[in-house]
Amino acid sequence: MAGYNLDFRPNYERDIRPIIERPAAYRWVAQVPTMIEFTRPGFNTADPGEDNRASRERYFSFYRVPVPPQSYRYINQVKYGPNQLFGPDNVPLMPLNSGDNSVTNTLIYKFLTLTPTQYFFMHQWAVGKFTTDSTPSLPAGDVLPLDREVIGNCVGGPFSPGIETTWIVRDPHVYVRPFTVRIAHWDGTNRDLAAYYAGNGLSTTSDPQHGDGSEPGDLTKRMAIPWQSDFFECTLQTPTSPTR
Repeated sequence: MAGYNLDFRPNYERDIRPIIERPAAYRWVAQVPTMIEFTRPGFNTADPGEDNRASRERYFSFYRVPVPPQSYRYINQVKYGPNQLFGPDNVPLMPLNSGDNSVTNTLIYKFLTLTPTQYFFMHQWAVGKFTTDSTPSLPAGDVLPLDREVIGNCVGGPFSPGIETTWIVRDPHVYVRPFTVRIAHWDGTNRDLAAYYAGNGLSTTSDPQHGDGSEPGDLTKRMAIPWQSDFFECTLQTPTSPTR
């Protein structure tokens, strides 16, 4: 939890409940019944009381420990981290899906995790430091409600090769600065792009990772087509072994 404010109290409706409920939606794209059962833990997940703490902490223990991208080289040193399928009591850790790199032996990230921020929220929930008020309004400068609604319906991960998009969205150069969730467009403010593309086609030199902005297809050109086949494969494949 280094770098996070341990006095911060996430909101149950906004920050916790969506994480607990999301696995049940996997049933529409993969036959993984245990995902549905995991969203029904058998206790009141909105109860912050001390009597409920042991149940919250045990539930939290089944989430795989995330490793930020800048620390991928230390993945195999993290107990119950991204390269471990099973956790306490030999139960598969959550989320039950392949990670950002399960197919090569370079910087292996075999299984999916929550983001470090989501994991911190769940930690605070587990120890009872969360609020149960109605969903608070967005603070000034935050994403628009429509942005939040759209992004909230994305799978979000893994990014190898990805479903909505791939690992490129981790690069801050892709976004309008200062950092927002808005994608920077290639030369998007100075031209009639429809007319320009009709006469010139796509650029062969621009790169959104260099801050040039994105053109149509830049964020999805490394993905599996169709994505449904990749998602199905992720539930069946044997990930690459880090010992080979």
